[in-house]
Amino acid sequence: MNKKQIVVLWASLAVILLLGVFPPWEFSHSGEPYRLDSFKSIPSVFAPPNEGDRNFRINTGYLFARWFVVAAIGTALMLHLGKSEE
Repeated sequence: MNKKQIVVLWASLAVILLLGVFPPWEFSHSGEPYRLDSFKSIPSVFAPPNEGDRNFRINTGYLFARWFVVAAIGTALMLHLGKSEE
């Protein structure tokens, strides 16, 4: 791997890590799930949201989709940068 590919690899891993530390949250109220897109602050896994009687949980499907997109873009960039060196 060349230096540009290594930078893309580490940047992709850093974004995936940050997406895992600050995941998308959803809550269920009366049994119906709602996705949370806006907070006064960004809740992390170390300080999850807490608002009254709502049951919060990580929206794993949305988190995995985000991880997949970042991994796909990182892989495509790494492959493109590898071909441009040849």
